[in-house]
Amino acid sequence: MNQEVAVATPPTTTATTELVVPSGGADEEKEMKEDTNNTRTTELSSQPMVVDAESIQLPNPAVGNVAVPRAATIALNYKATKAPKETLEAVYKAGEYKAGLPLNLLMMQSFMAGIYIAMAGQLYLTVGGGVLGASLFPTGLIAVVLTSAELFTGDSLVFCASVLGQRVSFTKLIRNWTVAWIMNFIGCIFWAGL
Repeated sequence: MNQEVAVATPPTTTATTELVVPSGGADEEKEMKEDTNNTRTTELSSQPMVVDAESIQLPNPAVGNVAVPRAATIALNYKATKAPKETLEAVYKAGEYKAGLPLNLLMMQSFMAGIYIAMAGQLYLTVGGGVLGASLFPTGLIAVVLTSAELFTGDSLVFCASVLGQRVSFTKLIRNWTVAWIMNFIGCIFWAGL
């Protein structure tokens, strides 16, 4: 799927750039259109775009044009989503990583995930539930993601895929699920006791 990107160059701005935009296929050439407003429009594919800017002059009302030092190459590797095979490979890698966690780290991360979810549940109940509570509950899930905590529900997905893909042994699945479930529960009970 091609995207259109418009680059406007004001008359006071001068730039030395080399723009490399790979097209969707080997046979296709990149399309460049010129508008009357000094705007260039380029058809882009999902491939990475590389911009080489040696010296860029930017307008400065007080001094005039000022040269701004830039890195020689700016690589824009933007890819919003992964292909299905790449996604499955990422899940496999996550499963392999989680299966290799030392027991003490797995226990602590699972314990903390239980605390985060219990905290979010208490927050939900404190504000009286409803829409406000439902909008605040994800703070616990955000905390789990940001701290790489081991929540049983997330491990269920990762380990099912990894075991079925024969990347992780069944005994690692049982170990992780057991530790994660028990420590999530203990973390919730600990938060309730506070």
